[in-house]
Amino acid sequence: MLATTKQVRNIVHTMCNVGAHSYTDKSASKRTSETNLRNITFLLYEENTAVTLAIMQLALFAQGYTNKIKITHSKYDSVARQGGSTYLRINNCILEK
Repeated sequence: MLATTKQVRNIVHTMCNVGAHSYTDKSASKRTSETNLRNITFLLYEENTAVTLAIMQLALFAQGYTNKIKITHSKYDSVARQGGSTYLRINNCILEK
């Protein structure tokens, strides 16, 4: 079962230290019948990203969700003009308005 965008945002803001702003983009899922899938990205402020990833995977799994989660890094943040940022990405969330 896939989590909705609202469910994911609620879980992430409860469990992690992330920026207030998150964004979604259309999922390039192979599930062609589902056009309402989105990927959600959060700016992550956690120091130990491996632990954060494990906690989020466990939190979603415990509630029965099968969304894929990953941590990514940018090389350079042009807005902050400093070293890269770390992002928490949760894929294939069902769009809920």
